[in-house]
Amino acid sequence: MVEAAAATVGLRPGAFVGQAAVGAARAFAKRREGSEVRTSGEVQALTDEVRELRRLLGNVSGNVNDIAKHANSTHEVPELQAAAVLAHLRRNNDRIDAWLMKVLRSETL
Repeated sequence: MVEAAAATVGLRPGAFVGQAAVGAARAFAKRREGSEVRTSGEVQALTDEVRELRRLLGNVSGNVNDIAKHANSTHEVPELQAAAVLAHLRRNNDRIDAWLMKVLRSETL
């Protein structure tokens, strides 16, 4: 879901997540009238989560590149490593999707 959304706007998934967080922070700043305002601690928590998600995406990207390099040099795909990376990618993608949906559905943005 994150990858598809990122592709539609021409961004990498990590950049898309970062941009979504900035957009959420801007929306929060604009909705001060009559709604709950996020504290600086809450904004910092959102920022920290985005950084962690971007770090995880970077790790997965590195793992995929390692597998691609091995496959290109040996013409063999290491199945166990590829399966592990794909499983890790799926878990992180689910985590990112869940977090984004939680943030987007939050009434206190």
